[in-house]
Amino acid sequence: MNPISLAVGAVGGATFAMSGAWWVLPLTGVAWGVLSATQLKGQGAPPPKSNLPTPYALRFMSLQAMAKRIEVTLASSDATIRSCLADVPPSLAEMLTKVEALLARQARIEAYLGEVHPQVAAAELARLEASHASAASEDAKRSWATAIENKRAELDARGALHGASDRIAAELAAIEAALGTTLSKIVSLEQGGVSAEAQAGITGDVSDVLIKVSALEQALDETSGAGASATTWGGRS
Repeated sequence: MNPISLAVGAVGGATFAMSGAWWVLPLTGVAWGVLSATQLKGQGAPPPKSNLPTPYALRFMSLQAMAKRIEVTLASSDATIRSCLADVPPSLAEMLTKVEALLARQARIEAYLGEVHPQVAAAELARLEASHASAASEDAKRSWATAIENKRAELDARGALHGASDRIAAELAAIEAALGTTLSKIVSLEQGGVSAEAQAGITGDVSDVLIKVSALEQALDETSGAGASATTWGGRS
């Protein structure tokens, strides 16, 4: 078995043990399978490693390996197929650039969210509310009320960021599945020949993937912009 595949499996298992993130184990299995399949085709060196933190690097490497399989399949196809789908490889490269940046932002969000456990934040809000209720003067009550308002805004922002991070994980899983479908369609072209409909279907699939990634970027921009610390935990680098 290839050492790269073994390393992916080992890193994924260790990451799950430390983080408990539900998506790490199935993602590790997918990444292992795609990398193994690419290497079994004898298509040279594996894709370069990512500088992302481990669980996010696994997601990126899995997508990267799937894109590599599509490129390799196209490169081995006949000249007509390569010509009709010439826009696919650069579109995939653009997608990977966007996805890597998106995952880097997700990593910063998760690191920010991990700084304070939700139960600790809720307890802090309860403490502020108790202090407000027991305040002896109106000035003190107003100060505690401001603190409560700020804490609630912080909790709301954290909730929005958590939702954004979950959406990124789900959408990227869907994108990877869509790329698998694209690969199957390209292989089918080799058997049935190129038609305008088949060509449009494949280029449309890749275009849809780019649109989804851009929509994720925009949604994250909007979510990050809603909080005072956007440039720290969700903004673009």
